[in-house]
Amino acid sequence: MSGCRSTPTPIGSQPAAALELVIFTPTQGVDPAGVALAGLSIEPVLREQPGFIGRTLARADDGQFVDAVNWASIAEAESAATAVTSNPALQARVAPFFSQIDQTAHFEMSHSDIVVRDSVRPSATPHVLELVRLREAQEVDRAVFLARAREAAGKLQSIDGLVAHQLSVDSSGRFVHLVAWESMDKALAAQTKAMTIPAVVAWFELMDPSSVSVMHYRICR
Repeated sequence: MSGCRSTPTPIGSQPAAALELVIFTPTQGVDPAGVALAGLSIEPVLREQPGFIGRTLARADDGQFVDAVNWASIAEAESAATAVTSNPALQARVAPFFSQIDQTAHFEMSHSDIVVRDSVRPSATPHVLELVRLREAQEVDRAVFLARAREAAGKLQSIDGLVAHQLSVDSSGRFVHLVAWESMDKALAAQTKAMTIPAVVAWFELMDPSSVSVMHYRICR
């Protein structure tokens, strides 16, 4: 993406226990490329915080951004957020970024526990981040759902272009599946391929179809 100058840590590539997911749009009239540069520039602040593991900042074609940050624990993610908002020196360093994003109706932050993680092609460079949000069907047991998810994870490795992926669940029971792909074409083609893999289909069948949403973002670098 134009204006991005960083190499992200791919989701799923390093041990982590918690995901901080921030979804936002730029303030009206602000250049998204400038927002991307400002967002990438605060990464040193994140790296200084205890428990930071890795981060992927990505942008959708409609201008929406997703900032996916892996932490050693939710407690450390929350502590980092408190530090950044309460320490004047840190506030000054992140202000150029936060001043360019809409933190009202178009801002969402959540924390979730990572339950499945798989680095499939660690040497590959990801260019697309797929964000899937879902819930298991009402009658499905959580343990069964997670068992199917782990079985599916082992079979997803056969899909061309998959770099890494992870599944996490928040306190409300909503799951977040983040998938890093080599390209947009391969990410879109994977949807058809996935439906030919029995273990993946068996997992999909345990989901509440009305809860599933899928978005694709181009990774900033």
